[in-house]
Parts: sequence; structure tokens; C-alpha cells
Amino acid sequence: MILCAFAVMSASQIGIWVGVVAAAVCSISAVWWVPYYPIWSLTYVGLGVLVIYTLIAHGLDSEKMAAL
Repeated sequence: MILCAFAVMSASQIGIWVGVVAAAVCSISAVWWVPYYPIWSLTYVGLGVLVIYTLIAHGLDSEKMAAL
């Protein structure tokens, strides 16, 4: 995940999609904990959805990221 973070910061499309897949897997796996820890599980799912949205909405604009 650290390598993926560096890849996202360097505007790599592969890094962005690896991050999306990792966030999706973590969000889906958090659903199994809802009966035991409902608040924390839903918070974790919400953060995962936010990460996915951010990577897709802002990560696909590589020209802006490369300018940073």
C-alpha cells in the first residue's frame, strides 16, 4: 500500500486502480463486522467509499496531478 501511495502521488494509473481495488476489498470486508461493531464498521465502509470516490474523481485527471 505504501508503494501504491507513491504511485498515486506520481499520477500513475496503475497505482490509482490498485488503490481503488484495495479500498473496495477493505470496505467489503468491513461489512462482515457490522453485527459486532456497527458504528466502526459503517465508518470504515464510509471511509472506503470516500477513498474510492476521491481516487476515481480526482485521480483520473493525471495532467493536474503531474503539475503538482
